[in-house]
Amino acid sequence: MLARLTQWQEDGAAKPIQLKSRRFCMAIPKLQIEAVEQQALHAAWQELAGAETTRWQTLRDAYTEPARHYHNLGHIRALLGWAAENRAHLQDYDAVRFAIWFHDVVYDTRRGDNEERSAALAVQALQGIRISKPVIHAVETMILATKAHQLGELSGDAAWFLDFDLAILGSPPEFYQAYSQAIRREYSWVPGLLFRRKRRQVLESFLQREQLFFTAEMRDRLETQARRNLQEELQQLN
Repeated sequence: MLARLTQWQEDGAAKPIQLKSRRFCMAIPKLQIEAVEQQALHAAWQELAGAETTRWQTLRDAYTEPARHYHNLGHIRALLGWAAENRAHLQDYDAVRFAIWFHDVVYDTRRGDNEERSAALAVQALQGIRISKPVIHAVETMILATKAHQLGELSGDAAWFLDFDLAILGSPPEFYQAYSQAIRREYSWVPGLLFRRKRRQVLESFLQREQLFFTAEMRDRLETQARRNLQEELQQLN
């Protein structure tokens, strides 16, 4: 999740959705998506979780909070599109989709435990709709992996999930710029000088990685453009 990777404290702080041809368009940061698009997402949730309303309302309310300019329903829609496009590569499509739905459900830019709280809420919600323990464990593990966006000893679906979450980095420049501006709005409470310093640290940490994407397929498609985007933003911040 990009939340953790752009986070600091003030220490100085139903139908599946088809998005193949519009994957980056779906990631354009917007405060709220259109009502008809919310309906499509609701249908996607019902197709996955069944005809229940309580968890859907929790998810919808969380992802439409006014302070969310990137980590909103548009972000969820984009990741669901990536998952649908790459379904053949996934061992447990449902687990990946549940992880997508819940990975940013708790998002407070002033806190450092969003991933843990999101994972805990996911476990509670999925137990409530009788999802199997192995799936719940997989979802929890994937969400927690977004804290540092490092694969560690994980593999398989976790690698794909983390790549989907970072796919915006490899988007065309105009979409990447919209993303970076939306992140700034989510951190509007942070003074400009502090934001630029912390943001530079995030970008530099990405660029120092041997590879940004864990799967060969996503790396081949996005790695080069992602590094260009990161370098360009870094230059602008400097």
